[in-house]
Amino acid sequence: MGKRKVKKKNTRVIVALAFIFIVGILLTSFIYKPSNNQNYPVVAEVNKPAPDFTIYLIDGKKTKLSNFFGKQILLWFVATWCVSCQVGAKILSNYYSLLHSKGVVILTILLYNNMGIQGPSLEEFAMKFAGGFKPDWLYGETDESTMRIYNPNNFLDIFYFISKNGIIVYKGVVMSEDKLNYILSLVD
Repeated sequence: MGKRKVKKKNTRVIVALAFIFIVGILLTSFIYKPSNNQNYPVVAEVNKPAPDFTIYLIDGKKTKLSNFFGKQILLWFVATWCVSCQVGAKILSNYYSLLHSKGVVILTILLYNNMGIQGPSLEEFAMKFAGGFKPDWLYGETDESTMRIYNPNNFLDIFYFISKNGIIVYKGVVMSEDKLNYILSLVD
């Protein structure tokens, strides 16, 4: 008879815990309502509007991504110590004149805190690997929350091509000639 009491008591405890768990889930679903605010997407996605963010340009000015809507944008996030980023900057430099002639703005943004690893400054990166500063090729930084939106997987070299109306039309990792040729095929 002692075993039956223990078994009955254990069953009651399990049922009570299950009840509390279910009630907790139901209450949470009524109390917590995810925001439907389109200005705070979980992640930047192809065929969706590019989430706006603040860019702190290396010349000390502050701007927003949306200030460039109306132009096509190559948005490239880099770590200055990253070898593929350094090589990508040289490749992109070779394509700069063609992209610039088609009205494409290049925004090179330092990954938040350079991914925690010391490397050349963004200015040194531009001078050494991209051939210096050029019109409509801007360099800047942003905050950590932007990185969660545009680079949730912590790639060292990730880029987006954004249409004139602010829609992301292409996303890639590791800048290359093949990917730049594809981007050129998307240019209006």
